[in-house]
Amino acid sequence: MYRALFTCAGAPWVSASAAGGNFTRFMLAGFVSFRAWREMGVPALEAYPDLQFRLNSRGALPPKRARGKALSARARIIGRLRRSFGLSGAAGPRTLDQADAEVLALTAAIAARTGSLAALEHPAEGRFLLTLRAMIR
Repeated sequence: MYRALFTCAGAPWVSASAAGGNFTRFMLAGFVSFRAWREMGVPALEAYPDLQFRLNSRGALPPKRARGKALSARARIIGRLRRSFGLSGAAGPRTLDQADAEVLALTAAIAARTGSLAALEHPAEGRFLLTLRAMIR
């Protein structure tokens, strides 16, 4: 799978020539990873940071391509989530990837604390983390 995803004619893959190539490779690598972990008996699940941001936003959420505005909006949401969980003093996320990771951790922790954390599961599709009461105002 690695060779198919990240090499071209035996040479290491350098860049995606088609639009969306990086994202496609990322998604395919994720699917393969989940299958490998399942075969090894390691429980794993999926979650989507964009969904958590949208559930917790108070309006439109700027797209990631609007980097500065997107990060500012996501940092504000994370600030509200941190306060609702009793966290303070930490610096805000410096990158969109950091914001994505933090919103998943915070919403899962809040949902677990309130008893509203669930996982949807299907043998052929895997498991998806769902926070039922993630909206913090």
